[in-house]
Amino acid sequence: MGLIMNSARGFWLGCALLFLTACGGDFTERLQPKKTSFGPLNQMVVVADPNVWSELRDTVYYMFAAPYPILPQPEPLFDMVHFSPADIAEKSARRHLRTYLILVDGSDTTSRNYKMARADLKEVRAEGVEKPAMIKIARDKWAKNQLLIYVVGEDMNRIESALARNHERIIDRIREFESKPRGAQVYMAGQNKSLSRMIVDSLGVGMKWPKSAQAARVTNEVAWVRMETDKSSSSIFITSMPYRDPKQLTRDSMIEKRNELMAKHLRSGTPGSDMVVNSDDLPLTYRNVELNGYNAYEIRGVWEMSNDFMGGPFISYFILSDNLEYIYIVDLFVYAPGEEKREYLQEIEHIARSLEIL
Repeated sequence: MGLIMNSARGFWLGCALLFLTACGGDFTERLQPKKTSFGPLNQMVVVADPNVWSELRDTVYYMFAAPYPILPQPEPLFDMVHFSPADIAEKSARRHLRTYLILVDGSDTTSRNYKMARADLKEVRAEGVEKPAMIKIARDKWAKNQLLIYVVGEDMNRIESALARNHERIIDRIREFESKPRGAQVYMAGQNKSLSRMIVDSLGVGMKWPKSAQAARVTNEVAWVRMETDKSSSSIFITSMPYRDPKQLTRDSMIEKRNELMAKHLRSGTPGSDMVVNSDDLPLTYRNVELNGYNAYEIRGVWEMSNDFMGGPFISYFILSDNLEYIYIVDLFVYAPGEEKREYLQEIEHIARSLEIL
């Protein structure tokens, strides 16, 4: 009897091994605990069949690798990587990255991307797609903390049109998704809670400051906080003023006020050198935004020191208090000569988004 049982166990074990081998690595991978996604922030992995990528590559680069606003030298919104479905299947590491844009041509129901979309989205059926074009979000397909954005169209033109209409929403969705891992990076060493208390007591403005943040100046009028590395200096400057007129929130008034504040409170080592906005030679953006629930006006541009060879990107937020009595000014600027500046600016943007007016 024991011999029969042992033979039966051996038979079923052999069948199981044969079954797993026949199904390939993808099936066995699904049986294992999911790994955590990895890879740099600001990376977009585009998964598209070769014919789709050949047709839409320029469109994707135009929308998602456009210059990040606004830096002294161009850096892209996202660092682009393209894999075909065969590339994705070939190496498991390619399935464990963080953010994917998956382009699906609904006119080719035999393509590998179409079959993948059909497995993940109920709107994609064997006989074709449910709508002429759609954008769908999936999470954690191959790894934990993973975002997949499917752009599905019944043909190439529909995919391109969907991207044109929705690329800003796609960018916003990715930035929202990246906020948590960005925070993990910014606060990896912990928070400087004593600095937070100091600025709250002085100005009534709360922020979550990383351990590396140091007070360059904190008074009852202003706070200037710096974060230094051997390659960069990132700063956040905070102050407020009474709100009297909507004209205070216009583009020109904001530039004038920023120049005035920087001339008064910040200096370089060169006598007679002030930090000013270069709005003559370089682009500058102005828009109404929401900053952690507050109504704010934002200017992005490039600062430089008059009579000195220093400069870098800045973002100024003019935030209207809920009682309409004050404008709080939060100014971010980076100095990193010879270095790419996108990451440094995004780190202090993340800190600014923790703003609380108390």
